[in-house]
Amino acid sequence: SRLAALDVILYLLLIPAVAASLLSGFFSLLGFLFSPPSAIAADAAFLSLPVLSWLGLTAGALLTLLRDRQPLRPMRTAVLLFPVFVLSMSAMALIAVLHPKTAWKPIAHRGQGGTAEAACPSSLPPAL
Repeated sequence: SRLAALDVILYLLLIPAVAASLLSGFFSLLGFLFSPPSAIAADAAFLSLPVLSWLGLTAGALLTLLRDRQPLRPMRTAVLLFPVFVLSMSAMALIAVLHPKTAWKPIAHRGQGGTAEAACPSSLPPAL
């Protein structure tokens, strides 16, 4: 359907959005802790960002379930804990982007047939 591509786009945009939200929440907390008492009311608005982020991610998970016509009752806990998954996944993705540790290592294959022979029937020549 047309909305399938929207899922992928939202998933790709979710990681930087959560990372920005985490940084914003962290600096808001620091500002709240080190601000004078007269500015605490203004800082309380910034501290509401993590709560709003949690509610937004939960609402997104709920909308996904409703759009896919999945039952809500067995998935209640998963919907409520979806922000925890996104938080951990975003942290891992951010670490993977900042410190990539990938290396190509050739694999020695042993056996009677190669992958090209297993994929192609014996009556047809393997494609090059």
